[in-house]
Amino acid sequence: KWKNRKKQSICRAVIKSAGVKTKVTALLDTGNSLLEPISGKPVCLIEEELLARITLENTLFYRAIPFKSVGCEHGILYGVEIPKLTIYKDEECFVLEQVVCAGVPHQLSHKKAYRMILHPDLFREEFCKPLS
Repeated sequence: KWKNRKKQSICRAVIKSAGVKTKVTALLDTGNSLLEPISGKPVCLIEEELLARITLENTLFYRAIPFKSVGCEHGILYGVEIPKLTIYKDEECFVLEQVVCAGVPHQLSHKKAYRMILHPDLFREEFCKPLS
């Protein structure tokens, strides 16, 4: 059933870290194949400005995540593991724990239509628990 959820779409997300909840609009992007190299966990992208606010007063384990993209043959993104991420997509709600998020230094969408890009593998059974 999760394969039906893999199409590209906009959804709402709530990041919970150190008791603080941050709401963000996210894009579920089937083209995101970024993985954290040690754990193999899927990586979400989030604007650095937003990630800095989330992690400002929290002690989180920082990770270096190598990547390749168009125009960047060898790059490094810096990320953290977010304790809890809740995603609201259509009529469904998914709760994910210990999600790796990497900061990007630029806006992800032209008019801030979304500020986070979700990895499609987050919806695999081993990573998420549907609540609805």
